[in-house]
Amino acid sequence: MEIACKNTNIQDLRFHDLKHTAITRMVEAGVPLHAVAKLLGHSTVRVTKRYSHPEDTVRDAANKLCDYSVK
Repeated sequence: MEIACKNTNIQDLRFHDLKHTAITRMVEAGVPLHAVAKLLGHSTVRVTKRYSHPEDTVRDAANKLCDYSVK
């Protein structure tokens, strides 16, 4: 991972960041939280929710809608 980050000039990326991204993308794609939790070996869905951040995507979508309607 270090070589890939160096080659692409990505700084301060941790493996943990990739976990957050993967979980968020699964939830955004419609995978049920209980399925994501089971795939990742989480003890509860509550643990999985801590890693999922779909609200960022929802906010981005709302911003794009507002930008589009102004034009």
